[in-house]
Amino acid sequence: MRSKETLLRETLSNDNVEATPAPLQAAVIEFEQAPAIRAFGLDMRVLLTTETTGGAISVLMAWHKPGQGPPDHVHFNKEEMFFVLEGSYELTVGGETKTAAPALLYSSRVTWCIVSRT
Repeated sequence: MRSKETLLRETLSNDNVEATPAPLQAAVIEFEQAPAIRAFGLDMRVLLTTETTGGAISVLMAWHKPGQGPPDHVHFNKEEMFFVLEGSYELTVGGETKTAAPALLYSSRVTWCIVSRT
């Protein structure tokens, strides 16, 4: 089994992974099966890595307390989405700030900041 640090590195630094066509298979990941990691001081679970999906996508589940969120960042070679299931988040992109409460947040290769508010 790979270490948490290896999973984090594979998941968060795969901006240079080229997706290769591969027969994709459905996967059901039980919460208990998803490795727990701690990145940027945030608790997360790795549901799928880009390695597992042939570079197509990675899926993380995270819990943020008010005032928490990942640092400002951009992925130049992939898209990024956040699903806000409860509470509200403040999202800043290109100098424009919006508040989102249960929502899907999508970023296409731009620097953005997301912070939990409630």
